[in-house]
Amino acid sequence: MKLSRTPIRIDIVGPGRCVMEPHPKRRTTQTVSVLSAALAAAASTAGIAQGDQPSSAVVPPATVQLVRAQDATEIAVTETEYAISVPTSLAPGTYTFNVTNAGSAPHDLVITGQGVDTRTPILNGGASAQLTTTLDAGSYEFWCSVPGHREQGMTTTVTVG
Repeated sequence: MKLSRTPIRIDIVGPGRCVMEPHPKRRTTQTVSVLSAALAAAASTAGIAQGDQPSSAVVPPATVQLVRAQDATEIAVTETEYAISVPTSLAPGTYTFNVTNAGSAPHDLVITGQGVDTRTPILNGGASAQLTTTLDAGSYEFWCSVPGHREQGMTTTVTVG
């Protein structure tokens, strides 16, 4: 992975969700290294708490994990009433999950485990979204957070290893 020498801007778009891009007005020669804890640090540095409205934070050159979709392996995920279709065994790596709601009820996809806690927005029937994340060795739960859906079977365990 190539390391950037440009400060990045992180737009916090919701609890646990952000968009990262190079900051348009600042340049530096200090190296931006790779480490996953920086996203949480960026949110706390900017004074952003869970439930706050979307905002922006400028992160000075620091340790930041850059998950780039173009470096990810794409995996199709289909959600219906009340099932999630996804491979249950994967190798460690970065993945872009192409999530399609093939049902008629709204669904989302939540991935938790091994320090990962990420999700798509709630998708109406026929809608789709992408979710890019890095999965290390271990077990992950893929589930739908719409009330009652998890209890009706919209959960599966994916083993990475």
